[in-house]
Amino acid sequence: MFYDRLIQICGEYGVKPTPVLKELGISPGNLKRWENGASVTSETLAKIADYFDVPVDYFFTDYKTENEISDDSNSVRKIYSVLRACPDHIASMLSGTSVSESELKTIAGYMNCSVEYLLKGSDSTEENGAEIYDSTSFLSPKELILEILTRLAANKKYKALQVNISRIIINNLAKLNITQDDLLKSGLAVKKVNDLYNRDKSSDAIIGLNSSDLIRIARKFKVSFEFMLAGRG
Repeated sequence: MFYDRLIQICGEYGVKPTPVLKELGISPGNLKRWENGASVTSETLAKIADYFDVPVDYFFTDYKTENEISDDSNSVRKIYSVLRACPDHIASMLSGTSVSESELKTIAGYMNCSVEYLLKGSDSTEENGAEIYDSTSFLSPKELILEILTRLAANKKYKALQVNISRIIINNLAKLNITQDDLLKSGLAVKKVNDLYNRDKSSDAIIGLNSSDLIRIARKFKVSFEFMLAGRG
């Protein structure tokens, strides 16, 4: 599948695969290997994805199905292909379980919202935090938020936090007239974007934005992380 997607995107960009590989310092001899089913290394995959400005899973997912992996016999093979191509990336991902009260207050103050909003939909019994900048964390507010969005949510509370942060981000993007349709056209997962704009949908059934999504948005619309997260800067 990787070989087919590489040939397809080269055709879309009007370039030949051999010159592209040479430009990236990759041996063109790999083309025959990939055509025969050999796997691509994560380093090579990252270079090619960056060259074409697409996420790495572009080469293993049929984007004609709206970026969603369908519930069919190919689903497991598609997922396996991604894991096989990027084992170091998957292994490095950390589980998200909890965020301290102090860190929540820091994030709330930075994003100009309440701790209550950040935890909305999580069935949290914790008391609401004041909107103040008060943290013992060595990370900056921006770093805290990016860390949260990067982790794999291990419970409903953490997932709700990711979703609520993501919805603040799309609200900030709206200030720049970046719409739902704009995000869909940028290449973000269709279901993810539509779910985030559906305010009636529970956070349990929604996947929040991740750091890769933010990088894609920043590059596509020339908007800073500071503005996306805090609505200023």
